Amino acid sequence: MAMDTATRGGAVGACRWTPEAEAEVAKAPFFVRPLARRAVLKVAEAEGVEVIDVDFVNRVRADQKARRQGRA
Repeated sequence: MAMDTATRGGAVGACRWTPEAEAEVAKAPFFVRPLARRAVLKVAEAEGVEVIDVDFVNRVRADQKARRQGRA
């Protein structure tokens, strides 16, 4: 079930999550999930994304990994 950010207690916005995107974030360790979710929401809101899908989640993850490794 896709949920908007208000339903999940995040920043109020119009972003909806696909079930696949929710499942992808759920693969992260429990203590990382809130941080990962907030990071995806922050980028989605900055880019004006309305529906967060698994490809978007994977792109944000790859971008953050590259930034941590000094490649971005």
